[in-house]
Amino acid sequence: MNTIVAAAHPPLPSAIRESLEDLAYQLTVIYGMRLRVVTHHGREVPVRPTPRRARRGVAEALTGTELRLARMIAGGASNRDIAEWFSISPKTVEAHLSRIYRKLGVHSRAGVAYLVGQEAAG
Repeated sequence: MNTIVAAAHPPLPSAIRESLEDLAYQLTVIYGMRLRVVTHHGREVPVRPTPRRARRGVAEALTGTELRLARMIAGGASNRDIAEWFSISPKTVEAHLSRIYRKLGVHSRAGVAYLVGQEAAG
């Protein structure tokens, strides 16, 4: 597993810490990497991979169609598969995905799958 290391001076302001946690999450989910912060004394501080969470649950944040689409994404369906299932164009699927990403505060299909999975796990 690769590691990216960034130099920082503790304590980290919450806005920076939250941004690093979001970055760590994206690196973990997409690339299998870990993010650690190194203090000016050379001490390594691991950063938790925490996704930005939707203020509401996934089911409450999305419309019915978006929720079905998000669940298909979590199941591994491609844009083409989804387009065929809903009888819409792949471009329309992309537009739905953009809205889903924005509503859930994620930047990728992996982020959508993670949040759908977390909600399903209860």
